Amino acid sequence: ATFASAAAEPPAAAEPPHVGAPSPPTAPVEAAAAPASSPRVFNTHVLLDSDGGTVAAYRKAHLFDVEVPNGPVMLESRYTAPGPAMAVVVDSPVGKLGLTTCYDLRFPELFTALARRGAELILVPSAFTVPTGEAHWHLLLRARAVETQTFVLAAAQVGRHSETRC
Repeated sequence: ATFASAAAEPPAAAEPPHVGAPSPPTAPVEAAAAPASSPRVFNTHVLLDSDGGTVAAYRKAHLFDVEVPNGPVMLESRYTAPGPAMAVVVDSPVGKLGLTTCYDLRFPELFTALARRGAELILVPSAFTVPTGEAHWHLLLRARAVETQTFVLAAAQVGRHSETRC
């Protein structure tokens, strides 16, 4: 998959064609609900400024639908709608930030698109399961940083999500 850019400047000529409908990162964020015909919501990474205003939003494109061996079946798509394939990069006081969410970490093409759009620091808020986190979390974070030559900042939720989530 290729990713559309939400950055204001046009893509370089050598960049592959993009899909999706880009929107500027400063556009108002719509309610985090999927179309009225769907009971699903979007998993949305929202970036706020120091006054609490919305600067940018990225709706998670890759949903976590897996069966953990000897564990639960996780179907994020049961309650969550995928967002558009879009690389969201936004200026900040610490540099250009690239926005991702959790399972997106397993898809290097999104991180490559963010780097091509000028991201210097890619954010990865996550809620990995214990089994997949132990097996892949640090490895994938390092891989995405090396592949893109960017800094990667990741926060993972700790504690129990629910009775059925490991």
